[in-house]
Amino acid sequence: MAEADDNLKLIQKVTFLWVNKRFEEILPLIADDAVYVIARGSLEKFSPLFGTFRGKYEIQRWYESNQQVEAIGGIRPFCLIGDLGEFIPAGNHVINFGTMTETKTEPACDWTSIWTVRGGLIKSCTMVMDSATAFLKLKRADPTLVLE
Repeated sequence: MAEADDNLKLIQKVTFLWVNKRFEEILPLIADDAVYVIARGSLEKFSPLFGTFRGKYEIQRWYESNQQVEAIGGIRPFCLIGDLGEFIPAGNHVINFGTMTETKTEPACDWTSIWTVRGGLIKSCTMVMDSATAFLKLKRADPTLVLE
């Protein structure tokens, strides 16, 4: 039970740090051989935010790309400082889920992340998003995008 509570606190902290763009504080909490799978699929060719990222270096670059995409008007973080979503601890896993709120120019978007923690470090994160809505958000930043 204590381990699940520690894992829950770790993922809550990492999510908070990510939304606050404090990426340098996240990296020491990630295992060297960690794998992030972020909304893998047809959207990968449109944005550096989607795909599979292996190892600390690629994951660091993924966090950095979040900041770049947001700066040019693309997808903002999937959750907000005041609403990090719901968290469910399940042994070595923590499930985090929620809805990216609707804005004047963007529809709402549901998301789910499944985190694996071992030895106090993040081993993996798999994130699934409503890909159709994510595409609409990217298309707002670049109206020339088309799905093939």
